[in-house]
Amino acid sequence: MSARATLGAPTPCDKRGLAEYEIDTFGSALALIKQDAFSGESAAYEAIPGSDAEVRAKVAEAEAFLARANWHVGVWEIRDAFLTVDLTIRPDGHYTAQNDTEFLEGTVRGRYTLAPGQIHFSPFVGQGLYARSNGEFGEFGKIARSRALDYYDGELQLIDLEAISQSVTIARKRPGSETLVLERAHQAQVEREREGWHLGIWEVQDPAGWMEFTFRPDHRYLAKSGTDGVPGPIRIQLTGPDAGHYAIRGTTEDAVNLVVERAGGLDAPVAWHTVQTNHVPGGPFVLHVPPDAQVAGYYRVREAVGSAND
Repeated sequence: MSARATLGAPTPCDKRGLAEYEIDTFGSALALIKQDAFSGESAAYEAIPGSDAEVRAKVAEAEAFLARANWHVGVWEIRDAFLTVDLTIRPDGHYTAQNDTEFLEGTVRGRYTLAPGQIHFSPFVGQGLYARSNGEFGEFGKIARSRALDYYDGELQLIDLEAISQSVTIARKRPGSETLVLERAHQAQVEREREGWHLGIWEVQDPAGWMEFTFRPDHRYLAKSGTDGVPGPIRIQLTGPDAGHYAIRGTTEDAVNLVVERAGGLDAPVAWHTVQTNHVPGGPFVLHVPPDAQVAGYYRVREAVGSAND
């Protein structure tokens, strides 16, 4: 008996990667035959007795799993020859990807949105110190990506529909991780409801860079950065607001031009606009940054390219 079938589409709306085959069945054998103007191929398969019931059961199991609330929450382990990632998905729309792949080591944090059959990852900007993956090599890097989803036999398939040839990443949920992640998310929510939960010194210790924030009860804060707990050649503290102004106090080892930039938001792509450029001599300095007319603003300070000793 002969018929025709179209194989290879991950979704009904996506036509890339499709291939049309002629189907021929004889007894328990199934033959797939493909022929076009330039080439032809065929392959024969034998039915495994009882496998139809097994497949139906696994599909029913997958449907039940995906119907549960928070099915996606937990730590998903990705282990293949070229990618080693622990993907932690939280119930509050945030995720963390710990990449241990050689030459791509690092951590990327961001937000995700989940829709039926699809997930979109939006990494936070400014994570260059902590992640080497830029998204071109491996998954879950510093570039936003969308992936189609399929779940079967305990495996979550993240399908890249934009790839020239369909690319599928397999993830398996770590046993017990859903409960652990839910508990930690609840603990964090309870902690944030406590008055003054943010007060104190918050520190990042990382071989690539050190940062420290001090949050005070008078709505002022200090910010420091450097390496291994030691402020860098340009040591900066950001304080304020004071009469509507922020003060940038710091010390430089050499004369340098410092550029203060502002952005209205941190959603990629971030548009940084120069607020002011200041030439400071070696030693201590103070810069006063006026407030912006907009309600919210994000500021950064960088050394002007080629400015040293100008």
